[in-house]
Amino acid sequence: MAPRSPAATQLQRHRRADADSDGEGVAQGTASSSRADIKKWAAEVVRLALFSEYKRQPLRREMIIKQVFPNAGKLFVPVFAEAQEILRKTFGMELHELRVRHKLGAAAMATQAVTQRKGKGRARDDDDDEESDEEEDGEDGAVATQRARKAAGSKAYILRSTLPAPLVAAMARAHPLPNLAHVAPDVVTADSGALVPWEKADAATGGHVGLLGIRAVILAVVLCSGRVIQDDALHAYLRRFNLEADTVLPYTSSDSHEPPLTLDKYLDALARQNYLEKIKIPGAHGESASVEWRWGSREAEFSEKAAAAFIEQLMMADEADDAEEDHARRAQNQDDTRAARRKRLRTNIEKAATGGAAGGLAGAL
Repeated sequence: MAPRSPAATQLQRHRRADADSDGEGVAQGTASSSRADIKKWAAEVVRLALFSEYKRQPLRREMIIKQVFPNAGKLFVPVFAEAQEILRKTFGMELHELRVRHKLGAAAMATQAVTQRKGKGRARDDDDDEESDEEEDGEDGAVATQRARKAAGSKAYILRSTLPAPLVAAMARAHPLPNLAHVAPDVVTADSGALVPWEKADAATGGHVGLLGIRAVILAVVLCSGRVIQDDALHAYLRRFNLEADTVLPYTSSDSHEPPLTLDKYLDALARQNYLEKIKIPGAHGESASVEWRWGSREAEFSEKAAAAFIEQLMMADEADDAEEDHARRAQNQDDTRAARRKRLRTNIEKAATGGAAGGLAGAL
């Protein structure tokens, strides 16, 4: 082969340089187009997150991909990061992934299997060994599956505030408007002037501030019972507040058009909204199924720490009222006693939440 002339070699170099520059231009154009799409999709994710949170429903990853960018699922990570940036800077909120929900334990699954076999009448003695081996394998498989689910995450998200708690408290403080002082009292109380009007709440089920208080009590009871409580025991505690299963809770938001809920329906609503987990345990040997309530996965909104602070506030407030009546008597000793009681209360709540306090809720309080 004849050697190439310097002119031909130079021409080929120019062609390669032009091709490289064209490739860079295409890559830059693609990157620019993708960036614009990511911003657009992120805005749609924000809108979808706000809508889901208004309904108190978790936003799932597959729903985001299906409704926002069905043909570009691989871009979920950059789109999600851009949506988080918008939520934090504009709304003071962020998407938080829920933990994996509790699944029926291996023991309960075995009980259910025994009940089903007994009901069908097909259990055989010569198959007992094989069935026990299968149950052991099922138990190991359930544990492995649970670990895998914890590692993978639930891929379901809720919105939580990123604003400091003192700022939220200041925003919720009532500031009546001066120009409404001459108006009728009922009109003035309709708008407290707060930036976050809790008396208005929202139109979601259980959005009224009165129901939020009942929710806090229910979650506190569940926490101090080791994060799990039988349905009968929960209702026994709530009856002390004159709350029966069919008691109508007369609290609805001014924006809501739904009728008031009964206590049982409100508990079911809390389960749908992930504040609680309702677990149905099948009965053995012909017994009826039972229900237990577990601490829900929406703990980013009302955490165990917040529940403990709520309990402490209630318990120590009663002591503060008693201390004011005889304030002149040994003030320093009373302060020391209150500090000791506060510390003991925190310790008891922590033990009850982990199942270490004898008597559960009674031991904590």
